Amino acid sequence: MRVDWKNLKEFQLNPAKVTTPTLLLQGIGDGYVQPAAVARLFTSLATPDRSWVVLPDSDHAAHVEDAMPAWVDAILHFIERPRPGLASPAPAAADGQPGRD
Repeated sequence: MRVDWKNLKEFQLNPAKVTTPTLLLQGIGDGYVQPAAVARLFTSLATPDRSWVVLPDSDHAAHVEDAMPAWVDAILHFIERPRPGLASPAPAAADGQPGRD
């Protein structure tokens, strides 16, 4: 999503309509987005499949700071986590290819 932050009216998000799995990442030192605002967003999401991770040693731009490894780990954990009702990925074979039944 690309938004011109000088014109915030372009950013129209209705969390009650978000039904896809959602990961919210926030730096502990984020001076731009307050934890109360993230909490309101998080609790308003329509999806029950949601996570909110607060990253240590980071601010609003954790993906380009020293916290990048924690940022990547949080994303990978969210993507790879077990989810009820979804099949687990097949383990890779010795040759690195997906396993076959």
